[in-house]
Amino acid sequence: MVNFKPNRYRWMERHQRWVVASILMIGSAVDVAAQSPRVTATVTPTAERVERPGKAASLPATAEAIEARLKSDVTYLSSDELEGRGIRTRGLDLAAEFIAAEFAKAGVDTSSYGGKPFHEFRLYSANPTGSVQSLSLQRSGQGVEQFNSGEDFSSLMISPSANINAPVIFAGYGITAEKKGYDDYAGLNVQGKVVIVLRNEPRGPQADLVFNGSELTDHAYLLTKIANAHQHGAVAMVLCTESRGLKVGEDGVANSVHADPLLNVELTSGLGTETLPVIHCRRAIVERWMQMSLGKRLRDLEQTIEETVTPQSMTLPGVTLGAKVSLTRPGKTLRNVVATLDGIGPLANEALVIGAHYDHLGRGGWGSLAIGATDEIHNGADDNASGTAVLIEVARLLAAQPKTPRRRIIFIAFSGEELGLYGSKRYVEDPLIPLDKTVAMINLDMVGRLRNKQLTAYGTGTAVEWPAWLQTAADAQQLEILSRPSGFGPSDHASFHEHSVPVLHFFTGFHREYHRPTDDADKLNITGMRQITQLVIDLATRIATTAERPRPTTAEQSLRLSLTDSFEGMLQEEIIDRPLRLGISLETIDAGLRIQQLDRGGMAADAGLRIGDVLKAWNQQPLKSVRDVKDALARSKAGETAVLSFVRGGIDRDIEIRF
Repeated sequence: MVNFKPNRYRWMERHQRWVVASILMIGSAVDVAAQSPRVTATVTPTAERVERPGKAASLPATAEAIEARLKSDVTYLSSDELEGRGIRTRGLDLAAEFIAAEFAKAGVDTSSYGGKPFHEFRLYSANPTGSVQSLSLQRSGQGVEQFNSGEDFSSLMISPSANINAPVIFAGYGITAEKKGYDDYAGLNVQGKVVIVLRNEPRGPQADLVFNGSELTDHAYLLTKIANAHQHGAVAMVLCTESRGLKVGEDGVANSVHADPLLNVELTSGLGTETLPVIHCRRAIVERWMQMSLGKRLRDLEQTIEETVTPQSMTLPGVTLGAKVSLTRPGKTLRNVVATLDGIGPLANEALVIGAHYDHLGRGGWGSLAIGATDEIHNGADDNASGTAVLIEVARLLAAQPKTPRRRIIFIAFSGEELGLYGSKRYVEDPLIPLDKTVAMINLDMVGRLRNKQLTAYGTGTAVEWPAWLQTAADAQQLEILSRPSGFGPSDHASFHEHSVPVLHFFTGFHREYHRPTDDADKLNITGMRQITQLVIDLATRIATTAERPRPTTAEQSLRLSLTDSFEGMLQEEIIDRPLRLGISLETIDAGLRIQQLDRGGMAADAGLRIGDVLKAWNQQPLKSVRDVKDALARSKAGETAVLSFVRGGIDRDIEIRF
């Protein structure tokens, strides 16, 4: 997702984590509590390696057999039955049970946590936070109309406890796009008021000339709208689905609850924007407000905006919105699925971790990159049913090998990755094998779209042995490795890299189906998945049996490798791995270079840059690609300063960075 995947990896409205991350809750601080007791086994050294007769013969290992198992697994994991494996779906639990059962059938140990394979942890939103518990509307001379949470509205942005009683303004699409000559807030005074904002952005022949046609601009994303409303002084924002986003429901009515499902997420300032109460209200209710107070149809106002590309913002006279924001501490129990293949001999208390996240976006919501895909299942075949299927098959094939490895191999299917790597973060806090005994981590995230036999490998600069070992394994599968030395990024390997564990993260690139309902199994390259499986088998066998453990590179070595790397991915997302200088992850978009990830303690973070900022120029020299940033860094010297120009919330800003 090399995340934060555009959206996680936009964060997003990805991927989106990353993001960041968030279909359940994402906080600037998250309390994660362990719940599963783990069994720590101490292996007594015996023979170096032992034969395990009969196991290999029981598992067909031809290319056809491997591909058949991969196809079966990935098809089930990305089926509608699993509901996109979202955090709030039953499908996520079905996926966990399936993975655990397949691990058990493979013959690996699934008893590490109280006799079970589930490493459970409780995920809570941060405190003090709150969500809108009640909503009411009052018109002059009329009574108060009350609305029901979960039926009429949902609360999206967790924010401090407060009681709101404020006038209401319709602010169109909530867009301020000065360079496009469009501003829904022009001439409006929304200070201390509630704004009603439509989702997405104007569409149609005239609007498409101003905006991006079939592709959404940054102005369409929820976080941009929230930041803009906050900047203009609004005390709360009511989000309403635009007419194009509605679907005809089961009853055939286009504005029914079936056609206008409520978003069910919780957002916080951890996503790079200020907090204020944000409410998603059913369109039929907003329509009634507009008709009663203005005598105008909401659809007519939308149509005027689309046809003339002229804002139709206006105050709802005599209307006051009341909302009560109360402290809450909701939580959700998530499960990593863990299995082990024990080693034997003096190295048996060292471990190799092989992992892949199995959660996805469920029915989309704010993390989706699809236009108007409200409540559609996002099956996530590539992201990351593909990595999960490869993980299961790797466990099968390694368990079927006739010889026991020297080191223990730990297989982990992580949960909570789309929310912000929470499953892997929780594991490294309390690992089965101490991290100083964990010799390496191999991560599989989006490995289902191999093209031109090119496999991207992140973390190639984190161990001295990686380039040579990886080349040997790749040659055996006739694959070309696109080397990315950095061990940072928006997937679970980053949690291990932060603790100086050498990592390798395999990735086959982004595509148009990423974080969309169309990411289905029939689009996957099953043969490519089999080649990646066998490459991982070769690497894992070498890591688990070689007497010397992989040697972590020094910070200087990793930096040098990162600065000489020139590969730009399919979506031109790039990691700037220079933690003592900038410490940022960038994605190339039409508007410039957007910050997707910010390393704590890095120069960029210390200077005040945030996730979501769009870099425009370095000392007044335009930045058009990640290479421009690298070149500017290469020219910089300790003690110098640089003025970095960027855009935040539609406002051009400058910031000085001292090296």
